[in-house]
Amino acid sequence: VKFKELIHSGDHAATLSKDELRAAFVSMGITIEPDLFDKVYRLFDADGDGEVNQTEFCVTMCFLLYRGSASDQTELCFRLFDTNRDGGISRREFNDMIASILGNRVANIMTISRGREAFAAFLAKEFASELLDFVNKVRFLEPARRPRTMPATRAAKIFTRFLEVDAPDQINVSDTVREECRAALAAITGGGPVPTDVFDPAAKEAVALLETGPLPRFKQAVRSSYSFFADPAWAEFKLGPNEGLSLKRFRKWSAQTPGLFNFLDELDAMLELSTMQWGPPGPPRLAGLDQ
Repeated sequence: VKFKELIHSGDHAATLSKDELRAAFVSMGITIEPDLFDKVYRLFDADGDGEVNQTEFCVTMCFLLYRGSASDQTELCFRLFDTNRDGGISRREFNDMIASILGNRVANIMTISRGREAFAAFLAKEFASELLDFVNKVRFLEPARRPRTMPATRAAKIFTRFLEVDAPDQINVSDTVREECRAALAAITGGGPVPTDVFDPAAKEAVALLETGPLPRFKQAVRSSYSFFADPAWAEFKLGPNEGLSLKRFRKWSAQTPGLFNFLDELDAMLELSTMQWGPPGPPRLAGLDQ
């Protein structure tokens, strides 16, 4: 997709508004969550005039596609979330960054330092702890650490605690899924190991419930309160409430949180896939954008 194919023909200026850039990404098969798209658009709109011209588009696409080192990635994130471009991340911008990275997926919480603990504490206040407890018990959101099987006794305890009707911590899954899990467990005879993914249908429903209810409310709470994430970070660096997080400190903080900026890798992968039609692989293909 070349730049001139992304702008309207006729009297329309050779620029893209925010809505037009979003539509252009969709046309390339790229969907960015709304909170994060606002930050990405500011990166494209380098001069802040509310429109993305051809030069801004090409330069930003090149920067996103060829980020290089982890240091480059951290600097890119710093630029994304330093929304007033004063060279520092304020507590408000920090909160906004966390909420944006969370997006609409509970899995993103696991990539953020203190994320799991903060979300669990929030769920406790909402009397919805059982959903996350179940997901954690079956390690549904931790594929790298998830064992392939579990002892039959453990699987039985999980079912009895979370899935059985009138269970102590019963989660609100469908009857179909509950009985599917029950049947899968019953089919394993002799007390042998149980595949961990036997609980996946229930875990998917639990995650969906978290993402449609508690997660949006948690994001609102994160934006309105510094206590979840900003205050601990500011205390670590001994910063006053009105001081900003410098790029150097931001690098140090992000180094403590591996996987925090995985969304950049996902964006990069989508961009790589969409730009395969622009020409041969490698940086030279970006020249085709202005043709």
